[in-house]
Amino acid sequence: LDRKEAKYFETMVKLDQAKTAAARTAAMEDLLRQHPNPQHVLDSDAYEYYTHWYHSAMFAILDAMNVEDDLAPVQKRIFPKVPLGKLRDSLSLLERLGLARKNEDGFWKPTKESISSGPYNNAELVKQYQLQCFELSKLALITPPKMPTVMSTLTFSISSSAYKKLEAELQEFKTRARRIISEDAEKADGVYQMNLHLFPNLEPEGK
Repeated sequence: LDRKEAKYFETMVKLDQAKTAAARTAAMEDLLRQHPNPQHVLDSDAYEYYTHWYHSAMFAILDAMNVEDDLAPVQKRIFPKVPLGKLRDSLSLLERLGLARKNEDGFWKPTKESISSGPYNNAELVKQYQLQCFELSKLALITPPKMPTVMSTLTFSISSSAYKKLEAELQEFKTRARRIISEDAEKADGVYQMNLHLFPNLEPEGK
């Protein structure tokens, strides 16, 4: 490898072996700066959207609440709590990305029904976002709920063919869930987080 390639490889190793969230974030940012194909690197605003869970929460909140410039009502209700300044930064980011704007009544509303990682897709970036969502699940589990929550865990042994069927069922459920969300004709009155986890407890033989 030449010097530039070696530096890029070294940063990839740092990212893979990082022991803390801060170290992973620092390595990820360094990797983006060194990316050999800059046209495929997320712009800073899109990157920022996926680095903090409350940006996606704010996007959904705008649909469920009538939000004005004063974000104190949002700060009072959001779980877990987010400082008021960060909520203001989040709303500014959504406006910059064209994801939120004021309507004729003076309320901030989302400009799209939903967001996927689509054009901003980056495996490591989405992984960091998912880690934050998993932390939210942990907080929801240990915090006495003010509203009903659904927490379910199942450990089982199955064949590889049954696993593939189960994986396909999960994908189908995600499709149906998106359809239910998009076809909801009633006014949204809540914001929810749903995480699906399916992972092995046993490594394949010979690995």
